[in-house]
Amino acid sequence: MFVGLVAAVYRYLSTHQINVHITSRVFMLVLVLVIVIVVVVLPAYSVIVTNEIRKRRRVEKALTHAKEEAERASKFKDRFLSTMSHELRTPLNAVMGFSDLLADTRYGQLNERQQRYVGHINTGGRHLLKLINDILDLSKIEAGRLEISLEDLSVAIIFDEVVSALRPLAEKKTQTLSPSAEPSLAVRADAMRFKQVLMNLVGNAVKFTPKGGRIELSAEQVEREVLVKVRDNGPGIPREEQKLIFES
Repeated sequence: MFVGLVAAVYRYLSTHQINVHITSRVFMLVLVLVIVIVVVVLPAYSVIVTNEIRKRRRVEKALTHAKEEAERASKFKDRFLSTMSHELRTPLNAVMGFSDLLADTRYGQLNERQQRYVGHINTGGRHLLKLINDILDLSKIEAGRLEISLEDLSVAIIFDEVVSALRPLAEKKTQTLSPSAEPSLAVRADAMRFKQVLMNLVGNAVKFTPKGGRIELSAEQVEREVLVKVRDNGPGIPREEQKLIFES
């Protein structure tokens, strides 16, 4: 191919009766150019293409490996969550069963304070049981199968349940925990998740508010929405860290 190309160029120059000196110079120039292309450019291009193909194959192999690792980790996580939820549910059912026995007057009468404490145990246990039953929600979210059950909820009733569950913790620190919501105030939400959000917020307030502090849980209607507030006289979140609150 190389020899044929050079011969064709030479015949063309000779046929058109171009000056011999010019013809020789042009011929030599073309010859050098062809040699450079054949000897230098083509091998270099071949090396570049080969390297690109190798890089692409390495990337594809790495992506395939990463995908397999992610799938393996996801399966392990699902098994772990399933096993953990089962192991937690068993002793919790025992705790709730004994709290039901304590509340049963056939086995002895409890005074008002004891009844209230047993009620707290039962309420907290049932709430925790719901959390454990929903512990696989992480997998459901990833699979797009998380079910949200919306219903009209009384904010005052939800507040009372949250405060009743957390009041023993507040009393240990001699804190005042005060809910405030109009009886007619309602919100459309998932009861379980609405309560869990409030439990997290009020629980943090109890945790970080000093002894003898005050914690207020309030709600009010703002146009078509319900504004829920948790206030306390604790140290608060530093301003520079507030922007990180909703980051994962």
